Amino acid sequence: MITHDTLAAWLARPEGERLEFKEARRAFSYREVHEYLVALANEGGGHLVLGVTNAIPRTVVGTDAVRDHARQVHELNRQLGQRVEVTELHVPEGRVVVIGIGPRPVGQPLSYRGRYLMRAGESTVAMTPDQLQAVFAERVVDPSVLSIGGATPVDLDAAAIEVFRALWAGKTERTIGRDRAAEIRAFTPSEVVRRAGLVIEDEVTLAALVLLGQERVIRRLLPNHEIVYEYRDRPGSIEARVRRNLRRAFFLVHDELWGLVDARNPITEIPAGFLRTGVAAFNELSVREAVLNAVAHRDYGRPESIFLRHDPQRFVIESPGGFPPTVTPENVLDRQVPRNRLIAESLERAGFVERSGQGADIMFREAVREAKPLPSFEGTDATRVRLTLSSAIRDPELVRAMDAIVREDLEVLDARDFLVVDHVARDGRPPIGLQGRVQRLVDIGVLEARSRGKYGLSQRLYAAGGRRGDDTRSRGLDRLAQLELIIQHLRQAGDQGAPIGEIMQIFPHLTRFQVFGLLDQLRNERRAHVRGERRTARWFVGAGDSGS
Repeated sequence: MITHDTLAAWLARPEGERLEFKEARRAFSYREVHEYLVALANEGGGHLVLGVTNAIPRTVVGTDAVRDHARQVHELNRQLGQRVEVTELHVPEGRVVVIGIGPRPVGQPLSYRGRYLMRAGESTVAMTPDQLQAVFAERVVDPSVLSIGGATPVDLDAAAIEVFRALWAGKTERTIGRDRAAEIRAFTPSEVVRRAGLVIEDEVTLAALVLLGQERVIRRLLPNHEIVYEYRDRPGSIEARVRRNLRRAFFLVHDELWGLVDARNPITEIPAGFLRTGVAAFNELSVREAVLNAVAHRDYGRPESIFLRHDPQRFVIESPGGFPPTVTPENVLDRQVPRNRLIAESLERAGFVERSGQGADIMFREAVREAKPLPSFEGTDATRVRLTLSSAIRDPELVRAMDAIVREDLEVLDARDFLVVDHVARDGRPPIGLQGRVQRLVDIGVLEARSRGKYGLSQRLYAAGGRRGDDTRSRGLDRLAQLELIIQHLRQAGDQGAPIGEIMQIFPHLTRFQVFGLLDQLRNERRAHVRGERRTARWFVGAGDSGS
């Protein structure tokens, strides 16, 4: 959903690969719209914004273009074969038209009148032969299904096959039923690998060797299939305190890898009322998913190994080969292009991953849930994907609120919902592109509206975490607002009342004497009263029975 807040945020951003601004005060032809949408789709999708100047600082000048947008959208959808959305925004400076389009299909560039277009400066130009070749190359056959010369079915590890069969049967029993799982458990080892497509007419695929190969055969035929784990006591240390080189069937090492991490993975205890929430330095789900993604999506044509670099502050996974074509750090949650489809399918059979790309969703969701920095792809280039997970807990109070979300709403929230919650908790506003998720989060009681288009986590989440004061402390600045905040908080406290410590949480920038000054004013105005003395004192709304 494109809103006025979205437009305001865009005005300050560089044009970049996702936005194209045009003044178009009086007109912008259908041909020009079509060309720019083709170029944007070929570059990963984006928005064409009409009625805004291109040069920063941008201003709204208004546009008379695309008046009959319903007819044009119908025609664009028909010709492009992709959904096009048009939003009209009316601001004091004039009318703004935003036209959005998603990314082109994998391996299929879009064209206009026979020209495959991209943007260059203030116009569109034809894509170069090299660029077109890279797009068409996305259709290349899955490399993990190719046979490995010199390998035969007897080169696969019997123990690894047994692990795979047990995992496959276990997932099948959970998702399909016991009868089908019993059939899988009855397969012979050769039937397991053949029915999974890992061995085709007695030819061993690359996927089979990666997941099930004997160590001696991997060393001889696929030596770059190696996972190197390193642990350092201090970031930047030259020497690793612990180092393991694992060049074995992945089904035999996946638990060992987590054991290496977990042995050096301290727990932070966060009080939550009478309970305590334990947060590990590195989340198990996130670490396992990061490793699975590295194995499933690395480029096995490159000679480098997968590296796992672990220290108390960071867990860094480096995987050979950059992102698959059309995938970027910005769209990694929305666009999945498996480089090694057979490996991904086999891991999915075992119940490890979902081919829909849920692994990235899990890593982002868990980072938000534990109030940690989001996974970072800084350092990623054409030769490697570099993923960093952080152990830092930014806000222990937010962990408690997130715990309440998980307990009550996990099944209806996905990673993008958690990203909205994270952004709102830090900035008060949802991130650009995800504003359409806000209303549902308000409806289910995760967020609540504040003033001037801003939002916050709902009071019930903070109450569930045992710290109601944290919710209201961001709501006021001047004295009148501060007084109203206290009254609002006392109403929420109800018959239990609120101790002075809880009220002080609303105003971390005020001293105890300043907070008592506010309470004294409310008492003198007969809007609040206190019961009890010293540590047992609690404040309530209203004048009280005694009128004090």
